Amino acid sequence: MQRIGKQLFCYRYLIGIIIFIACVGLELHGSSLNIWLQWLPGGQQNNELIFGKLRAIRSDEWAVFTPLTLAQRYNPLGAYSYFSTIVRGGITDCFIVYGQPVWNPMMIFRIFQVGFLFLTAGQGMAFFWVGRGIVLFLISVEMGILLTNGNKFLSVAFAAMMLFAPMVQWWYAINGLVEMLIAGQLAVFAVYQYMRTTRYFIRFLSTLVLVWCGGTYILTFYPAWMVPFAYVWLVLLISVILKNKNTFQWIWKYDGLLVILFLALLGGCMFYTFHKSWDCIQAVLNSSYPGKRVSVGGQVAWTSLLSGSNLFFPYRTEMIPFLKRAEMPVCEFALFMDFFPIGTLFAIYAMIKRKRVDSCLIGLFVIDFLFTAYTVWGFPEWLAKLTLLSFSSSNRVAETVSFVRLLELFCAIGLYSRYKPLVRKKRVQHYIGAVVQMGIIVGIAMIMGIVNHTILPDYLWKKDVIVIVAIFFVVGWLVWHSDRIYMTGLFSCFCIGISLIAGGYVNPVQKGLDQVQNNPLLVQMKQIDLTDSGMWITEGMEFPYGNIPLLAGVSSLNATNVYPNLNEWAILDPYGTQKEIYNRYAHIQVVLTNEPTSFLLARMDEFIVKLNPDDLNKVGAKYILSRRDLTQFNRDTCQFVLAAQVEDYRVYKIITN
Repeated sequence: MQRIGKQLFCYRYLIGIIIFIACVGLELHGSSLNIWLQWLPGGQQNNELIFGKLRAIRSDEWAVFTPLTLAQRYNPLGAYSYFSTIVRGGITDCFIVYGQPVWNPMMIFRIFQVGFLFLTAGQGMAFFWVGRGIVLFLISVEMGILLTNGNKFLSVAFAAMMLFAPMVQWWYAINGLVEMLIAGQLAVFAVYQYMRTTRYFIRFLSTLVLVWCGGTYILTFYPAWMVPFAYVWLVLLISVILKNKNTFQWIWKYDGLLVILFLALLGGCMFYTFHKSWDCIQAVLNSSYPGKRVSVGGQVAWTSLLSGSNLFFPYRTEMIPFLKRAEMPVCEFALFMDFFPIGTLFAIYAMIKRKRVDSCLIGLFVIDFLFTAYTVWGFPEWLAKLTLLSFSSSNRVAETVSFVRLLELFCAIGLYSRYKPLVRKKRVQHYIGAVVQMGIIVGIAMIMGIVNHTILPDYLWKKDVIVIVAIFFVVGWLVWHSDRIYMTGLFSCFCIGISLIAGGYVNPVQKGLDQVQNNPLLVQMKQIDLTDSGMWITEGMEFPYGNIPLLAGVSSLNATNVYPNLNEWAILDPYGTQKEIYNRYAHIQVVLTNEPTSFLLARMDEFIVKLNPDDLNKVGAKYILSRRDLTQFNRDTCQFVLAAQVEDYRVYKIITN
């Protein structure tokens, strides 16, 4: 068995490539796109689900991100053009916000979406989902080797806990989280390789890798995670530099040129991208939402302690009653399985016992304290801006804290298990120490069980608390005896099992996209648009119905506006009195009315346009998709002619005079 494990580890990259090719060929992916079968006509059963459960709560994936991606294939300006007229009813930047696949050299920084450009839609989806997972796992193995001083058991366990972390799986498709983790870890590994070699060809390759990491990280364009995770990568980079500074050879003549090359390539690529997308960036920054938010922290006191509860999230309701407040989506509580406070306490214990001050652990302690202070007590505005945490939020920083604590755990075990086991003499002090140790572990386990139940009293059952206590006890016992090889192996196996339970069931395993793409309503809409293309509106239907035109690949006025289209909406609001409402990222519901046109803010990310039919000619709409009989709004200036009907979905052609 040990020999097989060594062979698998040795050929891990080859195995990853084989799995990747097989999954792309079979069109296997983790999207919940087939939830649309519940919303679209036809009443089809999901025949493409292989394993798991479709996640309605991840609507930002199946109802926004994935439809936007698929719509790019039908872009009127050319398949996968940088700009599109399908979304927002006008020219829309498809690259910078909710980054979509486009034909542009900067796609090198969105490498996992390149599959859409060359492959079928289903294969492109598999390329995106599977490719990111495999690369994250492989680079996490390398990071685990650095953290644990070459321990292969622990490095594989660390990689599993990265890939199947609840936070990673619940946020897998959007906001660039996976790309941040890949780019950050790969940058640390590239610096490590740079400092360990004297061959300038390797240093040159490391420089190019760092350029890719920097560009990929920046273009995730989600500062709420970018900023706190940047602290983590900075600590790891400083640790690598400090540990290798005595053997590193710097030659200004060559290394200086590589630094200049790095800055020139990264700076040039980012300048090109931001210049091309500047109007979009300005629109986002000047919007009412998300806009230039300044977060000072606080308000999220103890959610970073819920790693034990994360075990149950995939198997229960997707809305959680939180401290007797309104229900919150389960993904907002998703963390890394950090087993806090075991890792933090053991890190202190390991440094004391081994008489070593580990620079990595010290740095992690500092940002752990900084982030905890930010989430629990909050910062004055000036301090939040100084630390750049004003770009983040309490929730996002609390999630990052769990990653910091996971690093503390594995770094501590690596430090503790690096040396020979401590000599344990059979004497009274030893037995007293063992009893005290057992008491501490039991106490921690019971406290964490109570804490989790206190925070989520209406969600966790009593038997759940028992499970949490048992898991924390086992982890604590294995960690405190990790100076023995077999204990390290047991801990690694236990972590892999726990990570699979907590994250392996979050996203479904689906095969292909045919069922949704061949839906009769979407086919009918495509056929109409092929013969008489024009702007579409979905009427009288709330989110996600407004994004049906994206699935059909037809231009839509009120599909999710990923950034505001002020020029279009200003036509209906010439004096700008309602700009605060529509100047935002928003899902948009259009409702025809005989009253004057007006805007109504439904939620922070949704508004309603009460549209008088006489104003339809102003926005240039040609077709309306509705489940209502719109002939009731016929008048001399505007007629609604039924062009097609699929069950109760009606397509009306708008004829204006």
